[in-house]
Amino acid sequence: MCKICETSINWVIVLSHEQHSKLLTTFTFAVSTFGMVLSIIALVLLLLTALLFIEWRKIYKNQVLIQFMIARFLYSAVRYFYDITQLFDIRPSYFHPIYLDAIPLAYTEMVLVTWMCIFSKLMYESFVKVFNVGTPSLLKLSLAAWLVPGELVRSFLTASNENWSKMAAATEWG
Repeated sequence: MCKICETSINWVIVLSHEQHSKLLTTFTFAVSTFGMVLSIIALVLLLLTALLFIEWRKIYKNQVLIQFMIARFLYSAVRYFYDITQLFDIRPSYFHPIYLDAIPLAYTEMVLVTWMCIFSKLMYESFVKVFNVGTPSLLKLSLAAWLVPGELVRSFLTASNENWSKMAAATEWG
């Protein structure tokens, strides 16, 4: 009840589509920026822990955890900057192939998923296995987790460039 005119009034804030979109964009950008700041702080604390506590750093699972967290941060950073380019409609050039925007995103996501699989397998082995079967070399795991996704992205980029060249040659004035 409105006490001034003693009528029932429903107060509704009506925003146009443009105002709503701008408000949502601002809110999304603020929350994403806050999340990136927290991610940077968490990664710095993890790396400081690894530097200051040598015994903690020597534990195999902690070494895997450090690489997993670095992969997670890289994915978040790439995703953050990709979202900023989409949010503010930033494009390098008109002739810039669209798939080049997705390559860092695809690479970091594949690396992240690879590290999640490795970490999950190690957790499974520690909980389920009765006998100690040994741990794989961290160097081999690191090479597999960081280079195999890179090779997949490189092969995709090579195939895409060949298709891009064929398409560009077919559309030239003749």
